[in-house]
Amino acid sequence: MKKNVPQPKNVPERGKADPASRSGPATNAAGLAAPAGENQPPAAWPDQPAAAQAKTGHKSGKVKTDSSASLSQQTEPDSYYVSFEENSGPDLPLSAHTKKVKTRQKKGKYRWVKRILIGLAALLLVLAVGLVGLWNWLLSGAQTSLTVSSAQTSQTSSQSTTAAAASGSSTGTSAETAAATPTPTPDPDEAVIENAHYDKKITNILIIGTDSRDGESLTYALSDTMILLTIDQTEQQIKLTSFQRDMMVYMDGESEPQKLNEANLKGPEYLIQTINQNFDLNIDDYIMVNMIDAEKIVDALGGIDVDIPDDQEVLDYLNRLITEQNAIYEGWGEDRSGWVDTIKQGGYQHLNGRQAIAYARMRELDSDYKRMARQREVLYKVYQKARTEDALTLLKTVKTGFSIIRTDMSKTELTQMIFALLPTLNSDIQTLQIPLFGYYWADTDNSWNIHANFNALIPKLQQFIYGQLPSTFEPVSLLPYTPLQVTDQEYIPDGVKDGSSSIANTGASGWTTDGVPVTVTPDMGLEPDETSTLSFDSSETETTAAQ
Repeated sequence: MKKNVPQPKNVPERGKADPASRSGPATNAAGLAAPAGENQPPAAWPDQPAAAQAKTGHKSGKVKTDSSASLSQQTEPDSYYVSFEENSGPDLPLSAHTKKVKTRQKKGKYRWVKRILIGLAALLLVLAVGLVGLWNWLLSGAQTSLTVSSAQTSQTSSQSTTAAAASGSSTGTSAETAAATPTPTPDPDEAVIENAHYDKKITNILIIGTDSRDGESLTYALSDTMILLTIDQTEQQIKLTSFQRDMMVYMDGESEPQKLNEANLKGPEYLIQTINQNFDLNIDDYIMVNMIDAEKIVDALGGIDVDIPDDQEVLDYLNRLITEQNAIYEGWGEDRSGWVDTIKQGGYQHLNGRQAIAYARMRELDSDYKRMARQREVLYKVYQKARTEDALTLLKTVKTGFSIIRTDMSKTELTQMIFALLPTLNSDIQTLQIPLFGYYWADTDNSWNIHANFNALIPKLQQFIYGQLPSTFEPVSLLPYTPLQVTDQEYIPDGVKDGSSSIANTGASGWTTDGVPVTVTPDMGLEPDETSTLSFDSSETETTAAQ
């Protein structure tokens, strides 16, 4: 028989002092009214065992007794209260409850840290993807991974002979434009930054400047500029070695010596091979640029400041070259709005790209050595200007520079080289020109040919590039009438060709190597005045060796 369970009157809410002040339906711990009927918690009988009362509950809630007094101490049903808590779970000791709260707080803090870390990781990922995209965009204009077919490297010597007649001047020839054009191959390295690990201590890249008079594209032409860029990661230095274009050298497949700049008519790889053979080097890569296109880099930087000699003859020659470059780019038509101004007077002044490149190309008034010095000066000025420009200008300049170069390096290799270059940007630039004064004679009888003693220059060049003298090297053959001792005369002295001179030289037949290695001694190394320094801490741009 079901008993009528009396409900306690005026059940007080937890924490309320006066249970009589409450009226209406019972409420749970949250202060919400408990629904009538089945949701009303049953009253607890005074004589009900405590364990049973602790277990008393109703569906999703549980009935809990006041922990301050046991049921055995209470005589009236309304002398205690019943708390109804939604999903409160089993009773926990105070210490366990405190630990649970602290655990939840700690977990909450960990969640915030985790969210912050995930956000930072996502941000870094976005930045990395953006940098890769930016770098690939900068490299997109460069013609990389260029190769030359065997047919191009096996051109007949007749082309070189035809070009030789004009190699003493800056005027282009039909042999230049008839030379082969490099064919770019697909570059498999699209995501170049991820693979930009570089462990070479010494990097040698030949910078080739052609003077093809072709304002639209690059063709194989006489290489008027040959500068070896050396990146020394151990010493964190940049070194520039200029090779004189009129040096007579022996080339594979040629029975007679040719000027060094003619080797590029068979392609840059053939030029590198020729330099390596005559100077015992290991150059692997090249970067080629048309000298006329180089004006775009100067313009991207906003021009450079150069001290122009206040000499009317110099100004006339300089302006003739500026006019020539105007005609190449803009044509000889009536509309000459795109022509740049000529130079009105000498002195320290600001030059735009076309004017600066014309200044670097000047040669006829002095010598090719002076032109090599002017080319290094312009390179230095560009490098110096780039160090002080803002990020947007630098991006524009880099993009412009990549758009005019041609190279056999892949995009990954090009990126590796640039990353290797970054730590050296704050260092001074060391320069050397080959041949050094005192180790060659100029023969003016045949279009200004240079007869250099390569075997005396090899130890000095290797010491400059690699930081130490080689122990031995294999000598190379030397041309006729080449000095075998240090000389203070730039031209072939009288009596050398007829054999009456006492100055040691190779004579009319030259000297052919016997293949016996030469042992290098300390006195074969560089002298202090044979190298130059381009310093960023001095107003002096260059202190050159005697020329």
